[in-house]
Amino acid sequence: MFVNSNFLPMKLKKNIIDEMKEKISRLIASPKTTFIPVLFHIGGVKKEVIDANYFHRIIDIANFIKEED
Repeated sequence: MFVNSNFLPMKLKKNIIDEMKEKISRLIASPKTTFIPVLFHIGGVKKEVIDANYFHRIIDIANFIKEED
């Protein structure tokens, strides 16, 4: 389930983890549902976010954007 993304031109700080946990806690889902946190970003992520090992994947969308000639 896709829950969070960041398209701001700034590096994400560790508080993004608390924001994600809060968003997940508000979702209504079956008890059998599993949430796997994945972060999509375009402005970068601070080392503290990576080191926290909270997100299953951290994906930089800039890697998928093709510049036009």
